[in-house]
This record gives sequence, structure tokens and C-alpha cells, in this order.
Amino acid sequence: MRNRTVALASTILTAAALSNALPCWSDTILHFDATTEQRQLGDGKKAPAGPTISQRKLTVSLGHDYISVDSADSKRIWRFDTRRVITINKKEKRYVDDSLYADLAFRQAELNNRMMLGSIIQKAGIRTDVMGSQTALEELFGIDAPSVSLSSIVPKYDVITDGGTIKFNHKGHTRAEFKTDGDITDNDAKTGFRHFLCYQVQVHPEVRKAIVETGKFPDTMMFRTDNLPVSAYRQTLKLTSSAVTDTSGESIPEGLALESSKELGDLIHHAEDKSNKPDREDSVQFAHDALAAGNRLDAMLALMEVGLSSGDKLVDEVKKLNEGADKDPQFQLFIKAVSLSTDPHSSQDAEKLFDQIDRTKLKKAYELDIYKANCVLADGKPAEAGQLFIKALKANPYISGAWADLGDTYYSSFRMDLAWQCWDEARRLSPANPIAAKVNELEDHLRSSYPDFF
Repeated sequence: MRNRTVALASTILTAAALSNALPCWSDTILHFDATTEQRQLGDGKKAPAGPTISQRKLTVSLGHDYISVDSADSKRIWRFDTRRVITINKKEKRYVDDSLYADLAFRQAELNNRMMLGSIIQKAGIRTDVMGSQTALEELFGIDAPSVSLSSIVPKYDVITDGGTIKFNHKGHTRAEFKTDGDITDNDAKTGFRHFLCYQVQVHPEVRKAIVETGKFPDTMMFRTDNLPVSAYRQTLKLTSSAVTDTSGESIPEGLALESSKELGDLIHHAEDKSNKPDREDSVQFAHDALAAGNRLDAMLALMEVGLSSGDKLVDEVKKLNEGADKDPQFQLFIKAVSLSTDPHSSQDAEKLFDQIDRTKLKKAYELDIYKANCVLADGKPAEAGQLFIKALKANPYISGAWADLGDTYYSSFRMDLAWQCWDEARRLSPANPIAAKVNELEDHLRSSYPDFF
């Protein structure tokens, strides 16, 4: 009896020790009154219109691996464990699920683009401030300019302490300020608050760093941003209350429908149905049958489709098709077009050759659209290329290479949300395909370049 009692006591004590060793997360809840003042800037011919003022209440949850911002009509949840951001439309009871990387990639691309355009315009002597200064652009996008990234070395602002308020002045104007009094944060809440400032507030990274390093939630914050040459903004956040909850976590409420993009929704749905997905053996057998029937080009397209879908190039099978290939004009036309397509300077010539191929007897003719699309993309026509990729994917939604290429067209058009939808689908279909490496490297670059956002 005593042995059982000792064993039971030992079990209870061990369980208690394990329970104490496990992390017990809690959330910090902040309530803000948010006021945004927007002014449309004049064009030099007429005076700018008066400001538009909007007010709303925000409930901000700072968790261990997530943050959320809740308002009357919408809610956003940033998940840092899965690198996803969920946007909920309360009125329509729908939500959108996007990659966390898409937001940051857009900021980086658009910042670089505006700095480049501003430099070109300035050198042309048109106007020196049409795109705004580097500091103003960094305020707008909340990141340092990648080509310079000197904010941690060369201060962008004159920092002035006025009583309990810290002001950040640039060229004689107060661009941001916050009150130093406020509730003290713990480590998790400090990280969450930094994420809130990164994703929800337009603020220069130098100002963001100063706020976070106080270790407090400021009672009042004000930020100015200029979206030149269109509009200027002033955002004020007043903290009305803060609290710590005993529970942690955030999930999508029941009864909400996932909103798919108009361009990709049906394609992704069909790609997720694997019942019709051909395997390697099916494609090789198709190639053998096509070659036996005298259709060498269809056989080649079937083998190359395997390569585009999985990265397996089937070198030995392809070699078999070269025997007697010199007597097949359609096959030779295709080989010449593919060869030219690897040179960006010959993309238009390659595109013309792809159009000359007779498709009437080809069951895999849709694959020609993929190769032609890459020529069109190299020629600077991403929208046209995108339609060709979509046309091919409608015929076979399992070609991961085509999904990756379609993502490239959206990326070059600054439609980052759709780009990551395509790239995520490509990686889901074929995780081992080498085409995934490029996207993985881009995500690694974003994480290492902008650690505040992760």
C-alpha cells in the first residue's frame, strides 16, 4: 500500500513539475482610439481640398506567435508561426488567407521602384521632390531603403524631447511623436507591439525602434506620411486601456467563407483534386505510345511536362526521341524555338516559331503555351504571359513549373498576393521541385533583411 502511495505521490509531483516547465502564454489586449486625417495634395493649378477625417476604435491583441487588430467592420490576424495573414470582412462573413511575405515584398519592390523613378525624374530636371525624399518613402513603407539602409548609422531626424513627448523632426517639420509615459511591456508583448507597429502603422523604422526600446505602450502616438504626389496622412493613436488575459490564441470564427481570388480560385480548386493527376509512369507510357504512333513532338511534350511538374528531366527517355529526329520538321521547329527562347534577345523570334507549330494532332499542345508565355514575359508583357500560363493550367492544373512562372508574372506586376498564391501552389504540388528554391531564397532574403517583421 505504501509503495502505491509513494508511486502516486511521485506521479503527481512529476506531473506538476512538467506543468510548471511548460510555457503558459497570455495575451496583452490594447484598446486604441485611432484618428486618420487625409489631405489630397494640390496639382499646382488649384488649391488642395480640405482634410478628410476618419475615426475608429481598435482592439489589438498581442500574443506569443500572433497579433490581431479588430475594428467594427474588419479584423486582421498575423500568424508568425505559419507566416500567414488572415483578413476578415465581418459584414460579408468572408476571409482572405494570404502569405505574410506578400505585404513585405510589395513594400520593398514599390519603395525601390519609387526611388528609381524619383532619381530619373530628378536627373531629368523636372522636379526634385515628386516622389518625396528617401526618408518620406521609408516612412510610407515602414522599411529602410534596401539600396542604402543607413538609418541605423546616419540619423534621419532631429530628435527633440519636449516634456514627456519625444518628437522626430525632419527638415523643420514634426513627422512623428509619442509620449514616454505608458504601461510597461513584457518580452512577448514587446515583440507583439513591434509587429503591430510594423504591419498596422505607417512609421519610419527609426521611430519604430525608439518606441519599442522604451519598453512601454505610449499613451499617445502621432505619425505623418506622404504618398506623393497624391495625398498626405496624419495618424493619431490614443491608448485608452490595456490588460493581460489568462488565455492565448486566435482563430478564424466559425461560419466564415474563404474568399478565393477571381483569377486563381477555380484553378487552385482543381489543382487540389489529385484524382486526375498523372504520375511519372503514365507520362512515360504516353510518350512511348505517341512515338509509336509517329507523333514525336507529343512524346517530347509529355516528357518535358514531367520535368516542369517535378524537376525530373528523364534524360534517358528524351535521348530515345532524338533517334531519327532530323527527319521530323515539327520536332525540329520545336527544338529550335526552345533553343532561341533561352536567349532574352531572341524571345520574339522564338515566339514566332512556337506559333508556326501545327497543334492539330497534339494532345499536349497546351504545353506550348507555357514556353511561349516565357518568351512573352521576357519581352516585357507580363499580362499577356499570365493569360497563356492560365490557359495551360486550365488544361493541366498540376504543372508546378507553370504555377511558379505564373507567380513570376504577378510579382513583376507588383501583385504580390497572387504571386505567393501561385508559388505556394507550386510548392504544394511538388515540394522537391528545384523551382521552389528561388521562392525559398526570396523569403529567406526578406526575413534576414527585415527581421522586425518576423
